[in-house]
Amino acid sequence: MKKKKGKQKTVGISNVVIIDLILIAGALLAALSVIYATGTIIKYSTERYTEVWLGTMVEELNDEFGDVTAERASSGIMHSYLRSVARVNHMDLAYLDNNGLVIGSGSSYIQEGDVWDVENTNGSWLKRGGPMRFNGIFYVSYPLPGGIARLLIVHRNSEFYNNVKAVIRITLLLLVVVFSTILILVDEQLIRYRNHIITLATTDELTGLANRKAFIRQYEKLKQDGLLSGACLYLVDVDLFKGINDSYGHMTGDKVLSGIAEKIMAFQEGRSITGRWGGDEFIGVHVLESTEAAEKLEGLVKEIADGLDGLPVKVTVSVGAAQIGDQLELQNVIERADEGLYQSKKQGRGRLTVLGTP
Repeated sequence: MKKKKGKQKTVGISNVVIIDLILIAGALLAALSVIYATGTIIKYSTERYTEVWLGTMVEELNDEFGDVTAERASSGIMHSYLRSVARVNHMDLAYLDNNGLVIGSGSSYIQEGDVWDVENTNGSWLKRGGPMRFNGIFYVSYPLPGGIARLLIVHRNSEFYNNVKAVIRITLLLLVVVFSTILILVDEQLIRYRNHIITLATTDELTGLANRKAFIRQYEKLKQDGLLSGACLYLVDVDLFKGINDSYGHMTGDKVLSGIAEKIMAFQEGRSITGRWGGDEFIGVHVLESTEAAEKLEGLVKEIADGLDGLPVKVTVSVGAAQIGDQLELQNVIERADEGLYQSKKQGRGRLTVLGTP
């Protein structure tokens, strides 16, 4: 029989996939919000701590070092004095010239010749101008009224430092959880989208049966597994289908095709396969002996003739079947089944014709 071409419909990404992608974007936004919020909290805490600390410490240090000259700042006595004050107050102290160069240090972590940012008066996380040599939280270069440009103060309060590290650890843990969740969601969506694409590529949208290409692949797999010898291939064609479309409309015609597809699927068992071959024609293979396959196909023809659920139109189908012998090539078997289908049509439709092996 001449194959009828059905209209192909283009199916986009499902709404579910789009919603899932939006959820993933929301999770990414949440992760960025956690990072921003943590940074803001740490920045505020640091600035507030710096403000309180400077309010109490700088005044005392200013009394101690406010009249220090450059010569005195580089002396060994002043270095020893800086170390004693620094040890008591859990900080590192040094003198800077106008360019931020260390000219006197009371700390083994700050060495002469290091360069610091003298513009910084609000605290900072890192030393600038040289490698890190200390575990400080932040530093300030405080201007002194004496003959030296600035007093460098590097604060190393372990309790505050540990609190900040705890906040950072918690933040990193939250980010690990968030990004792990995102990766899981992305992986699930990729799998779902891949399955969605595979379904679109292998399934007839209207009936849910395998499309022509998918059926051919399934047939070749049965042949490869040695299951075709003695099996039965059949073609099902809806009788007078054009008249159904003309009389009842294409929506009813689609319902007829869907209803017949449901009946065909209900008759499948084991390794049997079926698909929509095109238009109003279906194809299938019963991996059964020819007599048993013929009984099932006779039952299919009768059940469809008895009526399709919810449809007022009377529908019959003609079926042509061919036993698969040693000649396993699909095209050859289809030609013989098509001959059987032609005989069913010629003999009055609504019947089955089975051809044996050639």
